[in-house]
Amino acid sequence: SAQTLLIGTLSGEWQAKSSSATQEPITPANLVVQQHVSHGSVSTVRAQRIGYSTLFASRAGNKIRELVYDFGLDTFLAKDLTIISEHILRQGGFAYRAVYAQEPNSIYWVVLTDGTLAALTFEKDQEVYAWHRHDVGGIVESIAVIPNGQYDQVWMAVKRTINGGTVRYVEVF
Repeated sequence: SAQTLLIGTLSGEWQAKSSSATQEPITPANLVVQQHVSHGSVSTVRAQRIGYSTLFASRAGNKIRELVYDFGLDTFLAKDLTIISEHILRQGGFAYRAVYAQEPNSIYWVVLTDGTLAALTFEKDQEVYAWHRHDVGGIVESIAVIPNGQYDQVWMAVKRTINGGTVRYVEVF
């Protein structure tokens, strides 16, 4: 949520807001819902608000899109952030989970269905969109970001095979 409520569904991205010209709270009597784009989003990847943008995984999970309002067109647009690095998500299946670490660097972490880890350094003000992969020597099963003072910690549950046995570790970057 921001000035309006954005809703991601399998069929598209919607905006819910008050029908009033002023910034009134949404009520059953003044609710207006409007579809802006029709890419759809995958339910296992939570959309993440980063500045004035909202990042989400497309319905197929093979693209990360940036939903942002375009004042010239008076609508939301969903820019494909994987267009210059399409292989990043496709090599690992598709996006399954994602988290955002704001400090010290703005990084959107994406766990893929095969347990590999991809990340997007996202500095919109500086026009930086850089994809990178991270080999952790195991299968990432879960990921979370915990703010810790001046920086955000990225925690993961990683499944590994050690001496022929399966073990799981909780690790932090």
